[in-house]
Amino acid sequence: VTDNQTRLIWLKNADCFGRENWSAAMASALRLGSGDCGLRDGSVAGQWRLPSKDEWNALIDKKASKPVLPYGHPFTGVQSGSYWSSTTWDDYAGNAWNVYLYDGEVSVAGQNRTYYVWPVRDGR
Repeated sequence: VTDNQTRLIWLKNADCFGRENWSAAMASALRLGSGDCGLRDGSVAGQWRLPSKDEWNALIDKKASKPVLPYGHPFTGVQSGSYWSSTTWDDYAGNAWNVYLYDGEVSVAGQNRTYYVWPVRDGR
């Protein structure tokens, strides 16, 4: 699904990988390619990644709730839990930012925690 504002392409299935720790989430996103998770876009491993904290902020709609995504979004499998970002916390490299899609809260957590994985890739 292409975000027309950022030109990022988000995986349509927001729950293809379930919950993983941060390292596993980063690896799962990098391994993703056409044929996985319902993709038929010709993408290859290495094109997908976790979204950054700023990319998450560009997607969420704080006026919405449960989840905080724009009304009528085309995604499937969206969970109201927390999703990982690729952005680590500058004060402690063992933490990374995540977004809680129930209410849009963006916070940091230890990379050993398990959160949902929702890959993104740069648009054409």
